[in-house]
Amino acid sequence: MLRRCEPLLPGLLVSGVVASLSSLGAFIYLEDLASDALTRLRGPQPWSDELVVIGIDDPTFQQLGMHPLPRKYYADLLQKLMESGNRLVAFDILMSEPNPDDKVLAEAMAEHGGVILAATISTDGQPLNANSLLSNNAQKSGRIDESSDFDGITRRHRLSINNRLSLAAATAAVYSATGDVIALPALPDNQLLLNWPGPVERIKFASLIDVLDGKIPPDQLTHKIILVGVTGTGTDRDLRTPFDNDRVGGVYVYAAVLHNLLEENWLRIPSQWLVYLFIFLSGPLMSGALQGRSFLRQVGLWVLGASLWVIICFGARFQNYALPVAMPIVLLSLTEGLIIFTDRLRSSAMLQARNEFLGTMSHELRTPLNAIIGISEMMQETPLDPRQREFSETIQNSSQALLALINDVLDFSKIEAGRLVLEEHPVNLRNSIEESLDIVATRATNKPLDMVYMVDPKTPPVIISDPIRLRQILLNLLSNAVKFTDHGEVAVVVQPASSDDLGAPVTRWSHPSEQSILLHFAVRDTGIGIPEDRLAQIFEPFRQASSSTTRKYG
Repeated sequence: MLRRCEPLLPGLLVSGVVASLSSLGAFIYLEDLASDALTRLRGPQPWSDELVVIGIDDPTFQQLGMHPLPRKYYADLLQKLMESGNRLVAFDILMSEPNPDDKVLAEAMAEHGGVILAATISTDGQPLNANSLLSNNAQKSGRIDESSDFDGITRRHRLSINNRLSLAAATAAVYSATGDVIALPALPDNQLLLNWPGPVERIKFASLIDVLDGKIPPDQLTHKIILVGVTGTGTDRDLRTPFDNDRVGGVYVYAAVLHNLLEENWLRIPSQWLVYLFIFLSGPLMSGALQGRSFLRQVGLWVLGASLWVIICFGARFQNYALPVAMPIVLLSLTEGLIIFTDRLRSSAMLQARNEFLGTMSHELRTPLNAIIGISEMMQETPLDPRQREFSETIQNSSQALLALINDVLDFSKIEAGRLVLEEHPVNLRNSIEESLDIVATRATNKPLDMVYMVDPKTPPVIISDPIRLRQILLNLLSNAVKFTDHGEVAVVVQPASSDDLGAPVTRWSHPSEQSILLHFAVRDTGIGIPEDRLAQIFEPFRQASSSTTRKYG
């Protein structure tokens, strides 16, 4: 049972780590960035037609003076709104200090009957409300909280702070008493995840000075939720939205909250226990799917899984759901990374064990083989009849072939382990080539074949190289050439290479470049050849150009 569950263990381990990190809030920043990206990818949506922002903007400051404005202008604003038939206005402006214009403003507020004022908490934790004269004539007051995340974007809004409704929630409550009911959702910690509809420039906007001057048609303000706030440059512009790189006024946060409440399209998030269930199911399933596959397939599955999840999250955004994006991708990435790491460890351990076995067995087999070869050579020096000599030569040839095979296996294991060391000895090129040709000459004569070699005059007669490996390579090439050639010739050509660009990496030894030379060895034959479309196959293990070649030549 445990053996069957072993492929699931890496994913289960990663799931535990990811769940622990999630409980510590490690993915909040990544999730916020991913959520912004999905919001922008979804594209802007229309702001609610019920909302109008009246901004105390730069033109207003130029004509009426800098902030804070005399409160008589707010009384004038209320008068204009009443004339247009508006009965709901929220001020994102704190009016806690008494002011000579308070009496005029209080009378206008009482006559209007639908004013919501701002309240907040001071730095020492004391409540800061509108002064008593104004608050007594306000329909309601609400807390202003325009805090933003690490990058200045406001993504969350608390509808209630210390049992006191926020400015947006208080506005929604007053709106419900005068028109359609806006039900405040029951959310964890009373925190609403904002679903920004689009850039703030797309919401209905009017400059305060334009409203006071009568430049805004009354029908644009009738039966609307009016939000009044500072939007001028350099004042109260500390926030950003997923759609706006430039700073915007805090009044737009309450506009976005009211838009979400009116349209009931705030972002819903799955409960925490569902997230944990998803983590502990997905991790083992991913682990089981990735186990035993090649590296490229594992990467392909990672890309497929990550892309599919992003598509699901993008589709859920249109249904006003904010699914976690970063956490599942991190889960998939860590699971794949752990599986690749364990696969590499397992492969390295198996490779090391195999190399040690091959090395030990090769050395153990060499001793009796050398004894057999030595005895067969001694037997040939004794008087033997033709049949006995044939048997003795067969024993010697077979032993030599088996010893060569064992040497090849040992060399292969050394190459894979990175322990094959090239020696440096003087090599007479012509002698080395002739010795290699002599070894295959008998088989070539039986066909018959001409064995020739050509050495370019510019080639030095003696080089520093590894004579054993050079002869081994030449013998392999010559043996294949003789094997697949029935008539004609087999030629060895040696010449200096014109450049290092041979289609493969070139590594020079530690000699100064002016004392080294790159030689090009070529073995040509008049045999069956290899079709161009099958050249790549001959470098794969246990592959030849075609199956018919294997049947005929072995």
